[in-house]
Amino acid sequence: MKIILITLAFALLSVTSTSCSLKAEEPPATVETSPKPDPVKILEERIQTERELRVEAQQEASDEALLRERWQLASIALCLLALVAFLGGTTIGSRGKRHAAIA
Repeated sequence: MKIILITLAFALLSVTSTSCSLKAEEPPATVETSPKPDPVKILEERIQTERELRVEAQQEASDEALLRERWQLASIALCLLALVAFLGGTTIGSRGKRHAAIA
C-alpha cells in the first residue's frame, strides 16, 4: 500500500511540475504573405527544363546508337577475319597433307 501511495505522489508531482501551456498562442498581428508566382512563368520554366532534358536524352540515345553501330562493325570485321583465317589454315593444312602423302 505504501508503494502505491508513493507512486501516486510521484505521478501527481510530475504532472503538476510539467510546464504545459493549454492556452492557444495568438497569431502575429501582421501576417506576411508572399506574392503568388505567376503560373504562366512556372509553366514556361517547366517547359524549358523538359526541353533541355529531352535534348540531353536524345543526345545520349544517338551516342549509344553510334557506339552500338561501331561495335557491330568491329564484330563483323572480326568474324570475317576469323573466317578468312579458318579457310586459309584449312587450305594450308590440306596442301601440306597432300604433299606429305606424296613424299
